[in-house]
Amino acid sequence: MKLPLHWAVIGLAGCFAALLVGGLTLATAASWPAALLAAVGAGGAAVMGSATLIGQQIE
Repeated sequence: MKLPLHWAVIGLAGCFAALLVGGLTLATAASWPAALLAAVGAGGAAVMGSATLIGQQIE
């Protein structure tokens, strides 16, 4: 089973945003809980935002 490119790009955007925001929050706040909360929030927002921007997949 292959993952469609549409969903792969959305997942990659979410992972990238979560890693970036989580790493920057950890570097500035030095708090694991704050970094995890920021990473989850940024990842979820990036997934929702990129899914909206990319739109529906045309079969």
